[in-house]
Amino acid sequence: MITRVFKKSNKKLFDLKLFVHIPKTAGTSFRNGIENQSTVICDYEQRSPSTSKIVQESIYKEQDFFKLYKKLEKENVDWLSGHVSVTKYSNFVDPRNIVAFFRDPLEQTFSHYKHQVKHMNYKGDIEKFIEEKRFVNFQHKWIAGFPIELIGVIGITELYNDSIAIVNKQLGLNVPPLSSNVNADKGDKAEILTKKLAHRLRAISPNDFFIYNKAKWLLNNRKELHEKKLTWVHGIAHINAKNEIVGDAWNESNDELVTLCIIADDKEIATVNASLLYQGHIKAKLPRGSYISYKYCIPDELKNSDHFDVVVKQTRQKLNYGPLKIKV
Repeated sequence: MITRVFKKSNKKLFDLKLFVHIPKTAGTSFRNGIENQSTVICDYEQRSPSTSKIVQESIYKEQDFFKLYKKLEKENVDWLSGHVSVTKYSNFVDPRNIVAFFRDPLEQTFSHYKHQVKHMNYKGDIEKFIEEKRFVNFQHKWIAGFPIELIGVIGITELYNDSIAIVNKQLGLNVPPLSSNVNADKGDKAEILTKKLAHRLRAISPNDFFIYNKAKWLLNNRKELHEKKLTWVHGIAHINAKNEIVGDAWNESNDELVTLCIIADDKEIATVNASLLYQGHIKAKLPRGSYISYKYCIPDELKNSDHFDVVVKQTRQKLNYGPLKIKV
């Protein structure tokens, strides 16, 4: 009988992470932080000198995503960072390894406008700037329809150090906090923007305000849960046209099954497991082999309920941002 002895490899496993760098959200500060401790390959669009040679060749010259992935794997690259949408490289990474920051839309717009004037030779005034299609709902566009609840870490520029604490915990990093104010553009000019254009900006770019407020809600809830030494669950919930409560859920750090409680008018009525096959975003490299969805058919006797909620059974973490209501 031959006995084989396998030596344990010291080689680090390939575990690529993606930083979706939305312009003017303190992304450069974060990228500098990860570059000091990790290997980072960049994609800041074809004409940018910041875009890595390997990306220029594989993506913009040859349009070969598989070639890029294999090169990143061969070199055991830690991060792919750039001005890219979540979905561009969503099949490269576990969504728990994706990081993105959002910023108060008023502040982001003002900072972005100054950058365009100074570095991109933009000639219009800020009133024209906010009306241009390419800048409308600007932050929201980078998510490209992917639910932010399912992204590894959603940071907030104004809460940068709180965000970094969660990034470090989630991804095993040691990115330092910032001692200076990352919201350096705030001041008299930003206040003028707020007073003169806030109403118009909210009307033009409602998705940016909605996603920013939801991102803050997610960050604060996650911070509170971590302070209690509890595990965060990435999850979403909504009521579809068939009056079914549907969504997806998975743990931030493992593939254990998530059990959820369905609440009707503050009363628990059922439990469901997030074990069904996910039907959306088929390109995404999802946890649990994509078996992360759930469904609850609302019975007729409960269809007059005022509202529904979905909470994690073990921690009581609520998944829905607002109350779930049946559309009449």
